[in-house]
Amino acid sequence: MRNPLKLDSYSVRSNVSKKMYAPESLFSSSVIANICVLFLTLVDLFAIKTLWNYLLTDNPEMVWLVSLGFALILDVPMSVAGNSYKQYKQGLRTKESAWLILILCIAAFTLAFGLLLALRLEARSVLFGSIGSSAAGLLDHTGTAAVAAADTEKTVFLSALTMSMLPAATSIAAFVITFSVSNPRREKLCKLSKLRCKVQARQADLIAAVSQSDSVESVVSELENREQALYTSHIDQIEAQGAVLKQRARMLLMQKLGGADAITTISESADEVIDELEDSSNLPPEPADRSSSITTISAS
Repeated sequence: MRNPLKLDSYSVRSNVSKKMYAPESLFSSSVIANICVLFLTLVDLFAIKTLWNYLLTDNPEMVWLVSLGFALILDVPMSVAGNSYKQYKQGLRTKESAWLILILCIAAFTLAFGLLLALRLEARSVLFGSIGSSAAGLLDHTGTAAVAAADTEKTVFLSALTMSMLPAATSIAAFVITFSVSNPRREKLCKLSKLRCKVQARQADLIAAVSQSDSVESVVSELENREQALYTSHIDQIEAQGAVLKQRARMLLMQKLGGADAITTISESADEVIDELEDSSNLPPEPADRSSSITTISAS
């Protein structure tokens, strides 16, 4: 069981709140949708690479980078648009937010598709030169120059237009697949269910910790007994040290005076002083064997 008194344990409530009220993700969590979008992106990658192979022949690395960038711009924003629109339909995103995302994604797709379409039509004579060569061979056998030239131009234009429509088809497919397969509401409910289980487990730990802890009265009583024991121990140490000092003082008096008669005289004069102090301060009387005990010690 986790200790609820640790400082880092109090961050659980904050983490749960952040996850509960976190904004919805732009990307779909559906595995099927993500796999389909990845496949469509690869199709666009190789289709666009055929165009840039003729435009950037001296830099193959740049060909791959540019082709990948265009493929991602064509498919990923449309997938994001499909997921955001599905969230709006299920009540997980506001209308303003959903339409803003849709407009931005469609604008990015339109810009990339327009550039590719213009480049594809402009470079159609280079990209589809084999069709022109076949038409030239046909011209040598038939001799109909005007008909063959018209047919060749029409065929090249339609071929370039068809290749240009492929990225549009994959982008629309990415939007439709993501919108159809994704289920943001179910994902939200699953996340909230996991958070609820986590909160319930945390609550059970706290209840168990509180039930196992001692009451306030028992803790206070234990502290008072501990303080009283410490006070008694200090008093005993002080009394023991006083007794040792008394014995040292008596030993020093015996060494300085040298004889038992002198010690007896000092003890008698000390008795008179102590009696006067007792009379003036109302102290309890000294034991009767005080002088005899000093005399006994000195004699020994």
